[in-house]
Amino acid sequence: GMMPNPKTGTVTNDLAAAIKAIRAGKVDFRVEKAGIVHTVIGKTSFGAEKLVENFRAIYDSIMRLKPASSKGVYIKGITLSSTYGPGIKVDPAELKLKFK
Repeated sequence: GMMPNPKTGTVTNDLAAAIKAIRAGKVDFRVEKAGIVHTVIGKTSFGAEKLVENFRAIYDSIMRLKPASSKGVYIKGITLSSTYGPGIKVDPAELKLKFK
């Protein structure tokens, strides 16, 4: 899963369309069988406001994709980390209050 792949959109012949989609806010994430979501929200050089904005966009996207048949708690835990860095746990209950 580390190599460029046309199915994931990392390889394309239409560069202009790919750039337009990214600028329009295209969100890519990968979900494991256990329900773990992997995605990038930015670089460590980004400002805090930009990272929060990107995180909010991904969180909202995941919540929009929640199946109607899903009952109970949909997101049980969130951990943010840099590559090979320590994880920081985020309480999903607090996010619901702040993002509404």
